[in-house]
Amino acid sequence: MNFALGAILIVILLLPGAIALDAYYSTFKNKEANLNIPLSDSLIKGIFWSLAIHASSLCLLTYYNYEVDFRFLYDIIIGKDIKDINITYSIFSKYAKQFIFYIAIVIISSWLISKFFKYIINLLRLNINYNAFRNYNYWFYIFSDNYSEGMRKIFRDGSDLIYLDVMVTSDVIYCGILIDFNYSPHKDVLENIVLEGAKRRVVDKENSKIKEAIPIPGDILVINMKDVLNINVKYLKISAFIEPPENTAALIN
Repeated sequence: MNFALGAILIVILLLPGAIALDAYYSTFKNKEANLNIPLSDSLIKGIFWSLAIHASSLCLLTYYNYEVDFRFLYDIIIGKDIKDINITYSIFSKYAKQFIFYIAIVIISSWLISKFFKYIINLLRLNINYNAFRNYNYWFYIFSDNYSEGMRKIFRDGSDLIYLDVMVTSDVIYCGILIDFNYSPHKDVLENIVLEGAKRRVVDKENSKIKEAIPIPGDILVINMKDVLNINVKYLKISAFIEPPENTAALIN
């Protein structure tokens, strides 16, 4: 009995679901990626979508009177040797070509449909309002206009900038305009944030006051997230944007 060929066939049949999931969650930008999906969830979703894709495909094939020999596939999956299957080589070659063509079309269609579905989901902001549709990592949503335009609905046309108050110790806060951040999807960790027009504030615990902000020399300030206690995020809409960024930061303060 040839169980190896059957196992390979099962893997091939599950490819459309895996391709669809990869198309939905993958991105070219590392800081947007969300790879921290439990293996069990990925496996269940992959099997479910593979079955759904094949069921839909077979309905279309039946509608267009395209014949598929399921007995042939079943015999291979259960481990029958090809020589034990009562068909000629020419018929086997025909079935194999049909199957390869079918799988190729289904895989390409799965990728394209999944990308289109992702585009519609993101366009309608459903990926922000509903966790089940999320296709980016958590921090990308927080550090982008998408969050303010979606769940919060603060501004209809988006915010002009994002301003952060970053507490690194119980009495020191760094403030500035967020211009970039680095996220590791493999570790599921926000590594650092980059601020422009940064200022430093000191908390006077005795008088329960925050002292006047002191500008930090330099063009940008990079803060390692392992030193951060908490972050306050402000989505700002400024009708008359003032350059350079530190002047805008002065207005905020």
